[in-house]
Amino acid sequence: MDPVKDSNNLNEEQPRQSQEPEPSTSTDSKRTRPKRGRPRGANRTPLSLEEKRARNAQYERERREELAKAQRELAEAAGCDPNITQTNLMINVIMRLKTKRRERLEDIKRVNRKLKKKIKKLKLARDQAEQVAPSTPQPGTTF
Repeated sequence: MDPVKDSNNLNEEQPRQSQEPEPSTSTDSKRTRPKRGRPRGANRTPLSLEEKRARNAQYERERREELAKAQRELAEAAGCDPNITQTNLMINVIMRLKTKRRERLEDIKRVNRKLKKKIKKLKLARDQAEQVAPSTPQPGTTF
């Protein structure tokens, strides 16, 4: 016969299991990510200190992975070494953005200068055409 086990012995033999859903590592959409924290309910068993630490460690790992992924993508888009420090990456990206802005402004100014020259040429051509063309009589007038 099996010895009768009291409730204290049951808890010692079976480890506590967390009722939390498995955390998702995808960062594509916030809808697919499970809700953080404890599930609601009156009869849930409290987490032990070890379980709380493990849960928080998992959240921290996810946060660091997301940050590292974003930094790698930014470094790739900026054409930098993927192992560059975050500070140097930000400096590099800011400098590239400023350079691009200056280049765009210079391009716009160059296009504006060309358009102004073209307008002047067209005005001169129009004025010359008006001077050369004989004046035509107005309709309804007779000589």
